[in-house]
Amino acid sequence: MSAQTKSPVATKAALGTWAVTMVVFGSSATTPAMNSLFQAFADQPQWLVSLINTLPSLTTLVGCLLFGAIANSKIKFKTVAIVGMLIYGIFGILPCWINDSLAAVLAIRALTGFGIGFIMPLGSTWFMRMIRNRQERGRYLSWNQAFGSGGSVVMTLLGGWLCAVNWKYTFLAYLFVFVGFVIMLICFREPKTVDEIIKEEGASAAEEFSQAKRVKLGATSWFIVIFYFCFQLFMSPGLMQLSVLMAENNAGDAAMAGNLLTIFVLVTAIACIFGDKYIKLFGKYTTCVFFLITAAGLFCIAFGTSAWMFALGMVFVGLGCTVNFLVNFEIGLVTKAAGLAWAASLIMFATNLGNFCSSFWMGILQGVGGADAATNFPVVVCGVLMAVAGILFAVMNTVNKKVWGKDAIAARQLEEDHQ
Repeated sequence: MSAQTKSPVATKAALGTWAVTMVVFGSSATTPAMNSLFQAFADQPQWLVSLINTLPSLTTLVGCLLFGAIANSKIKFKTVAIVGMLIYGIFGILPCWINDSLAAVLAIRALTGFGIGFIMPLGSTWFMRMIRNRQERGRYLSWNQAFGSGGSVVMTLLGGWLCAVNWKYTFLAYLFVFVGFVIMLICFREPKTVDEIIKEEGASAAEEFSQAKRVKLGATSWFIVIFYFCFQLFMSPGLMQLSVLMAENNAGDAAMAGNLLTIFVLVTAIACIFGDKYIKLFGKYTTCVFFLITAAGLFCIAFGTSAWMFALGMVFVGLGCTVNFLVNFEIGLVTKAAGLAWAASLIMFATNLGNFCSSFWMGILQGVGGADAATNFPVVVCGVLMAVAGILFAVMNTVNKKVWGKDAIAARQLEEDHQ
């Protein structure tokens, strides 16, 4: 095999890393079970019970911060993977044996989230270390995302199917973590250390890592992060209320909700593959378009009366989640290379914080609507606010001539052609 075509990392080593990513998006396993969880803890407010689904997002942030603190230390990545996956898997399945105590379940879910956060950045960091060529790295990172989406599909299906038997069995879906754990143990290889990278690449690499520590983001970058936080905040109530609204309209049980959530994940994974095509088609309005598509999906969920209507809503929301890719693209346009890692961390922070806050947000909306308000009231409000946020994003891009003006677009095209 020639030097030009030789893979930069062994397939076995990449598989060991992908096995970690494959299980980190497993918090979605409890989403199809929400209606059953609301019934199991009927004496508690729904927003409090929904923390079973969203609380891990808060402690995931703590785990991510800890990983960032030790990523450049002497602690081996495989040690991090072993510790994180064991915490994640053991505490993930533990609520199955809890005797109907919401406080105990929430405490265990918090520890589950910490395990998720401890390993969540590991995959992308591994490929950033091992593959220094940006184009080649992007190819491997796209597969990293594919493995994550695939694992999310499996755990969502398992959660829905198991919940149809008993709500406690939902948490047995986290046994899938140990499948990834075994693959990781067999295949994982330590990445290059920062010192090794600097030794191989010299001053340019040293400057890259030093700049990353002191880079500052501009106002537009922060606005993008805020918009993405709002996207997560407004989208999550629709997913949490899906099984409730389906049950109210005799449109399906937890297993059916799990199937629809699987469709949602699959549509998102496929839609993100064509992200560059959307940008060429819609330009500066691309992110706005997908905010509006998500809003349409939320309205379908809010007013759905049949399984097909709910399925259509999940397809729209799945398409809308192309925003997950688009905000990274948008923030990349306004952030210097040295600050991309910091910007990516903020996007991850916004994702998890928005998801966690959505439980309280749903509680606020239920309080505003009152006891006589329809169950779909929070979802309707979120759909309206999602549309407003999308329009405001379009206004921001229209005003920002330095990024989306004709000269800026022409300069980017020239750079791409040169590469």
